[in-house]
Amino acid sequence: MDYGPASKYYDLFGSKDDVAFYRELAIKHGCRALELCVGTGRVTIELAKAGVTVLGIDNSRYMLNVARSKRARYEVLIVPAIAGG
Repeated sequence: MDYGPASKYYDLFGSKDDVAFYRELAIKHGCRALELCVGTGRVTIELAKAGVTVLGIDNSRYMLNVARSKRARYEVLIVPAIAGG
């Protein structure tokens, strides 16, 4: 799924109460995390704010564009996944 224009509104939907769980888990295990299907970076950016080194991967250029625009102030590397093989 590519999401296209819907990517701008993606963060308005779904649960937001999972960030604390992932933050605690990452801090407990060395302050490093890999997030697959990073989407708009909702969790990734929050982890980075907490001092976690994060690598986020996604295959939707639209979602990655949103994530990149949100990550400007944090040490977050967000890279596109390469489809196929």
